[in-house]
Amino acid sequence: MGIDQAQISLGARATQYLGGVGATFAAAECVGESFRGTKDPINAGIGGLAAGSLVGVYTARPASMCLGIGLVCGLMASLADGIPIKYEPERIHQKQFGVRDESYRNAAD
Repeated sequence: MGIDQAQISLGARATQYLGGVGATFAAAECVGESFRGTKDPINAGIGGLAAGSLVGVYTARPASMCLGIGLVCGLMASLADGIPIKYEPERIHQKQFGVRDESYRNAAD
């Protein structure tokens, strides 16, 4: 009971499809970051809109997929960085690694 050619072909198509969606998301997010000059969750929303439009073309529902995936990507990115849609790399570093800033150390003395 081995893998036949049809299963390999199906796996290859799925891999190409998901790879294309991922590459579209990454490229659009980078382009959004370059044009806007900021690194924030809105760029993930832009990438989601582009990836959603590609999924929509494949499923023949471009408007709903574009909007849905764009909103989900923007929401997930804002939740990953913290609810405020403002990119603060220092705060994120402190949150990830448990490092406290100087004001906390001075207050503890």
